[in-house]
Amino acid sequence: MAIRTAQAMYDYASEHHFAFGYSFKMAKKHFAIIEKNLEPDEECLMTFIGMDNYRGRRTQADYTAFALTNKRFIISQKKRFTDHFVSVYWYHLNRIYREEDALLDVLVLDSVPGVFRIGLRKDRCEEIVDMANEIFKTHATHLQATPAAPASPVIIKEVVKEEPAAKSNVEQILEYKKLLDDGILTEEEFAAIKKKILGI
Repeated sequence: MAIRTAQAMYDYASEHHFAFGYSFKMAKKHFAIIEKNLEPDEECLMTFIGMDNYRGRRTQADYTAFALTNKRFIISQKKRFTDHFVSVYWYHLNRIYREEDALLDVLVLDSVPGVFRIGLRKDRCEEIVDMANEIFKTHATHLQATPAAPASPVIIKEVVKEEPAAKSNVEQILEYKKLLDDGILTEEEFAAIKKKILGI
């Protein structure tokens, strides 16, 4: 079955125990960015969740979604105001290998645009690296012979969302008034909230 939806990507990672340190809700948001950016003839062959840009136990790395497709290696993360998406086509990849670390093991993606280091659970890293190498070897040769191959070694998309404007006092009070009318808030609770908003 083709893996093209965020749900299918999440299911694959979960069923293969290739996901850790994540929340279900955030994982699906990460994978939704990949779904949105897949090419028409592209499908995911493997997905997992790990720590992007991992540099050791003191790393301030975030959990990120990863997908290996028939065309490229994709890194995706949903942030508060940004959709982070990076992809490297297989023919721009040099090698994939594993490094051992004290806390997590590391999948190292050595590519033309740079080196990516992904922290993974020790009991899953070797399996993920082996599968990634199989996909790489299978599809890199095929893509090198494709005349329509993109010239750029890496695609980076950073879609910044505007921070919502702060609501006025009147707008906030009207929202709480609706909760009062719906019976969710009591008169006393509404009065206290109103005073707080108005700084009384």
